[in-house]
Amino acid sequence: MTSPAEAGARRRALVVGTGLIGGSIALGLRARGWHVSGVDADRERLQAALETGVIDAIGDDLGAEVVFVAVPSAAVTGVTRGVLGDEGRLADALWEYWQIAIGPYWAKIRALLDADVAYRAARLADGGIECLLADLHPRVKLHDHAIQVGITGPVIEHDLSGTGLLLVPCAFAWPYLDVGVGNPWPPHVIYGARGVGNLWHDRLAAADRPEVLAELLGQSRAAVLTSLALPMTTTGLARELGLSPPAVSAHLSVLRRSGLVTSWRSGRRVLNQRTPLATSIIAASSPASHRTG
Repeated sequence: MTSPAEAGARRRALVVGTGLIGGSIALGLRARGWHVSGVDADRERLQAALETGVIDAIGDDLGAEVVFVAVPSAAVTGVTRGVLGDEGRLADALWEYWQIAIGPYWAKIRALLDADVAYRAARLADGGIECLLADLHPRVKLHDHAIQVGITGPVIEHDLSGTGLLLVPCAFAWPYLDVGVGNPWPPHVIYGARGVGNLWHDRLAAADRPEVLAELLGQSRAAVLTSLALPMTTTGLARELGLSPPAVSAHLSVLRRSGLVTSWRSGRRVLNQRTPLATSIIAASSPASHRTG
């Protein structure tokens, strides 16, 4: 814990939710000299975070210059109201912020994370732990049966026997890497999900799609393929393109048989995404490619 005088001299942050993600954020901030306060509906977890040095203080800090909300999106208002009191002014502000900054992208973010989990599972099945970690992050390597993570600070060794390692893809981590091995959370690595750069690009308008691709596949099928830089469900894709779900499903079946689209189940949803081959074809069909070729 720090004294009020010490806290006043440091930049201040508030973390709502001190679980795995919130605790990792808090540790990262404290390592950079910030004073971090924490609030959490789980009082035992919150106390553990204080005792283990994850946060500096318990309780809301309305003077904090930044607030991190690390709770499920659907619980933002309820959780923050519960831990910050009846007024809920901060809860309302956080919920409004989420709706503006995160809400419009949430379906894409969730699909991106689901796709990364599916990709990592396939890599593990195909080539084991070495294949899984090969392209996780430039600072993560497998050497002599040990996972090495290049981070600043003292060298720390940790035996994963009986605990395993939790890999957590994140849409807001790249190019950074967060590693944790101390209680009360399991050993974990938080890393940037694959394809995160595609999150912030709108799909190509019809006028911007490569004409050669439309001539090859047809306008609708080309629209389906160019819209699948990120994973999407059939109904979501149909809604975005203004096509009927049966028509989109038929296009996806043809593209899947051609090796241009891959599909997999995530919970109750089936996600579709174009393959590297399809991305190469789209790039080769672009006007810029023709000018430089």
